[in-house]
Amino acid sequence: MENHFKFSDTLANRLLSGKMFSHLDVRFGRLMLRLSGTEDGSLFLAAALVSRAAGEGHVCVDLESIGGKPFTDAPGNPPERVLPKAETWRKTLSESPVVGDGTAFTPLVLDGAGRLYLYRLWKAETTCATHLLKRARSRYPTVSVHRFNDALGRLFPGGAGTFDDRQAAAAAVAATRRLCILSGGPGTGKTHTAAKIIALMLLLEIFPRPRIFLAAPTGKAAARLRESIRSVKDSLPISDALKIMIPEDAATLHRILGRIPGRPDFRFHENNPLPADLVIVDEASMVDLTMASALFKAVPESAGIVLMGDSHQLASVESGYVLGDICQGAFLAGKEKGAPNAEKTGAEISGKAPDAANDPKDGLSGCIVFLEKNYRFSDTSGIRQLSRAVVQGDGDAVMEILRSGAFDDLQWVGTNPSKEWESSLSGAIVKGFGPCVNARDPGQALKALEGFRMLSAVNHGTFGVTGLNAFAETLLRRRGWIPGGRQRYAAGYPGRPILITRNLHELRLFNGDTGVIWRATDGGLYAVFPEEDGECRRVAIPRLPEHETAYAVTVHKAQGSEFDEVLLILPEQDTPLLTRELLYTGITRARHRLILYAGEGAIRRAVSRRIQRRSGLKDALWGSGT
Repeated sequence: MENHFKFSDTLANRLLSGKMFSHLDVRFGRLMLRLSGTEDGSLFLAAALVSRAAGEGHVCVDLESIGGKPFTDAPGNPPERVLPKAETWRKTLSESPVVGDGTAFTPLVLDGAGRLYLYRLWKAETTCATHLLKRARSRYPTVSVHRFNDALGRLFPGGAGTFDDRQAAAAAVAATRRLCILSGGPGTGKTHTAAKIIALMLLLEIFPRPRIFLAAPTGKAAARLRESIRSVKDSLPISDALKIMIPEDAATLHRILGRIPGRPDFRFHENNPLPADLVIVDEASMVDLTMASALFKAVPESAGIVLMGDSHQLASVESGYVLGDICQGAFLAGKEKGAPNAEKTGAEISGKAPDAANDPKDGLSGCIVFLEKNYRFSDTSGIRQLSRAVVQGDGDAVMEILRSGAFDDLQWVGTNPSKEWESSLSGAIVKGFGPCVNARDPGQALKALEGFRMLSAVNHGTFGVTGLNAFAETLLRRRGWIPGGRQRYAAGYPGRPILITRNLHELRLFNGDTGVIWRATDGGLYAVFPEEDGECRRVAIPRLPEHETAYAVTVHKAQGSEFDEVLLILPEQDTPLLTRELLYTGITRARHRLILYAGEGAIRRAVSRRIQRRSGLKDALWGSGT
């Protein structure tokens, strides 16, 4: 096994046949060799590794962690060679014309810590770090302490102990800094707090007639944000004149930033900023690095940004883990250097406001507030206790909760012989989806669909999405509830739930939207989707963008959605997708009841494994000591 070697077609073919690399990875590695005019095998491997890492959601490759280690061309094969030692590899790459430090464009960027990036991801990460730190130091004009406390007390009356101090803290931070990060699980009142943030800024007249945008990564999440703001708006203790200024519309980030069809860029950017004074983004855990960079570049420096999300949830599908890097850094900084200033209670902030939220020593930590009080689940809720144990990574506690059988909102079905599983699963499917496929009208079907959903960690296999959807259709067809034969494949069937998988702006259909196929009076079929006013919107079948059957969906695609009852299934076969964040996200999609189908081994593996998205953002924001 050698450290220095030349590239060869044999090496490329072995990597492809071993399925360690895709054709894109190998082609990118070949391109870097051609541009550099060398046959350096270490450059080829570095480039292929960076391409593969980006496809897996990583932002970079850490040469320090892989340098000098054995490398195999396929899983299970003996090591083919030893990768170059990190120091040697860095020196070789730094001398290549296709590798730079970011000061000028090169396809690859190598930073001082030995992280190797695709240029576009290095640029996006640098942009995010720069804008986050700059906004964290940027303050709105100071108002008097008396006026600030009066407005805050109006929205959170009664003094300390009679309201959620951390919600008040978030409002105080957002009304004084141009960056506020609000992290909390389902039921902690994030959107309720967002409405009060807007109300506080209106009371303080930070912007005379503010231009406020409400956004989310998906159409489904945007719709939920819009509904939540509307439900809170009328109860706010402010005048009707101010209530009118609170927006009632929410849109996807793509729509707000102005996605240009056929191009990766947006209409709004640093040279054509979004006409906004405040942008509130919900479900920020789903925002990938490139989208976050586009957002920060488009929002003018004079405007405020509020990012809301659950930092314990799954990372974005694309590269990066922006909210996770921000909040994990705050957590580590709090552990090592004392609790971050964001942990101040609302009482502490309101007693000294606005200075308490303007301490220049706070840095980024002073912009982050973690909501913990849950208004949906009591401390005796099984879902609440289970999700908390998963977040803490306590596998023993997780199993103790599941085995206890003491919670009405939680049921565990462990590993059983397949026939017993089929029987149990069949009963849940019939009960859960019967109201949808047997509904009298499409509105009733859509409402029933929000009451129950199957979630899986994977797409394929018996207990993957495709297997579960096929099983559900077979079961419902045998009961005579849905048609079989050709009717099933032509355009669907009445009551078939569908999930949109591609945005189609002209029809206001977005990735993640859920609808139902229904029969018209003339016998033809059409799709229906819920409207904002509770009515149903018809869409002709031929006009639908890409979509799929949705009795079961992946946990990833369920992000931004919630259902009354969730049936969560984990595969017995191990997969890197099985992580603590996936299990937590699946659990917290349930509003009222969770049924977990999983063996103890799968559960313990998920609890013990965390998402590891390699990037330099956390270090850039918090320093390498976190």
